[in-house]
Amino acid sequence: MAEREKKKIVSKKHLARVERERIQRRVITIITIAIAAIVVILISAGFYIEGVVKPSQPIAQVDDTVITTHQFQTWVRYQRYNLVNQYSNYWQIKQSFGDPTSISFIDNYLSQIQGQLESASSVGLSTIEGLIEDVFVRREAERLGIEVSQADVDAWIQENIFNFFANGTPTPAPTKVIIPTSTLSPLQLTLVAPTPTQVMTSTETVTATEVIQPTATATATVVDATSQEATPTIVPPTPTPYTENALKNDLRTFLGNLKSYAKVSEKDFYKIIESQILRDKVLDAVTADLVPEEEQVWARHILFQDEEKGEEQAREFYARIQAGEDFRTLVKEYTAVDENDPNADTKIIYEDLGWFGRGQMVQAFEDAAFTLKVGEISEPVNTDFGWHIIQVVGHEVRPLTDSDFQQIREKAFSDWVAAKRAESVVDIQPNWLDIIPLDPDIPDQIKLTPVQ
Repeated sequence: MAEREKKKIVSKKHLARVERERIQRRVITIITIAIAAIVVILISAGFYIEGVVKPSQPIAQVDDTVITTHQFQTWVRYQRYNLVNQYSNYWQIKQSFGDPTSISFIDNYLSQIQGQLESASSVGLSTIEGLIEDVFVRREAERLGIEVSQADVDAWIQENIFNFFANGTPTPAPTKVIIPTSTLSPLQLTLVAPTPTQVMTSTETVTATEVIQPTATATATVVDATSQEATPTIVPPTPTPYTENALKNDLRTFLGNLKSYAKVSEKDFYKIIESQILRDKVLDAVTADLVPEEEQVWARHILFQDEEKGEEQAREFYARIQAGEDFRTLVKEYTAVDENDPNADTKIIYEDLGWFGRGQMVQAFEDAAFTLKVGEISEPVNTDFGWHIIQVVGHEVRPLTDSDFQQIREKAFSDWVAAKRAESVVDIQPNWLDIIPLDPDIPDQIKLTPVQ
C-alpha cells in the first residue's frame, strides 16, 4: 500500500503573513486607483478650465452684456487670418515683378501688414472696439426688428469670399461718378482767370484763338481680299463655369483651413459674418436720412511757413489786400523765387484747394473758410502748418461721389456708436493684453526681416 502523502500543516504565522500581503496589495491597488483618479480629475479640470472656464470669463462688459474671452480670441484670430491672407496675396503679386520700384511699392504694403501682426495690441484693441460696437448694433437691430437669416449669411459668403452669384453676376457700377461743374457767377469769373483751350497738333500746342490749318482728308485704301492670305480665326477659350458643387468643395476647404490654421470653428465663423451683415443693415437704418450731398467751399490760400517771418509776411500780405491790391498779383509776387539765388525763400506756397467739405481741413482753417462769403479774403489764420491767407471762390451744396458719401455715412455711424457708448457703462478688463492670440502668423519663409 502506497505511503499516504503527509498533510501540509499551515501555521498561524504563515496565515498572518499571507493576510498582510493581501492587505498590502489591496492598499496598493486602492492608492494606484486613487492616484489615477486624481490625475484624471486634474487633467479634466485643466481641460475644463482652459476649454470652458477661461473662454467664458469676461474680457469686457457693456452694461449687463458680457463679452467673453472666447469671443475676443476668436475675432482676433479671424482678423489675423485675414491679414495673413492679404500678406500672402501681396507676396505672390510681388513675385511677378522684377523692377525695384514695383517691388519697393509692394514691400511697403507687406511691411504695414507685418507691423500690424507683430503689434498684438493693435489687432487686440480694434477687436475689443469692434465687439463693443457689436453690442450696440445688436441692441438697435432688436429694437428695429432687423434680422439676419442663414440665407443672408450664405449669400454674403458666396458673393464676398468666393465671388459666386447664384442669380448671375451683377452689372458693375461705374467706378467714377462725374460731378457736374457748377456754373460760375459773374463774381466768380472775376476771381478765376479763364484758361484758354489748347489743341494739340503733331508738332506743337496752340490755343483755340490761333488759326488752325485744315488737315488733309484721309483716303481709304481698298484692299483686294483675294490677294491676302487667310487669317486664322482665334476662338478664345470658354471659361469653366463655377458650379454649386465646386462652391461647396471650396467652402468645405475654406472652413477646414480656417479651423486648423486659425482655430475658428464653422459656428464662430458664421457668427462673425452675421455680425458684419447686421452692422451693414443697422448702418443703413441709422444713416437713412442722409442725402448724397453736402455743403462745400472752394478755396485757395497762400501759406507762409517760415517760423520766424511767417506771421509778419502774412500780415503784410493782408494789409496790402486791404489797401486794394489784387490777390492773384500779390500771390505771384510773394511766391516768385529767384532761381539764381540759392538762398531764395521757398517757404511761401500757394494752392488752389478746390472743393472740400467739413472735416477735411484743420479746424482753424475750416472755420475761417466756411465763414467767408464768395470773394472774401480772410485775415491771417494760424495753424500747425503756418500762417494762411484764404480766399473763398465758391460756397454751395454739392452732390457727392459714392465713395465720398460712404465716408460720410461711416462717420455718421461712428458718431452714433460713440453716442451709444457715452450712454452706457463700458468696462474693459486690464488683462486683455495678456490673452491676445499671436496666431496665425506669416510663414517665416515669406516674412520680411526686419520690418522695413
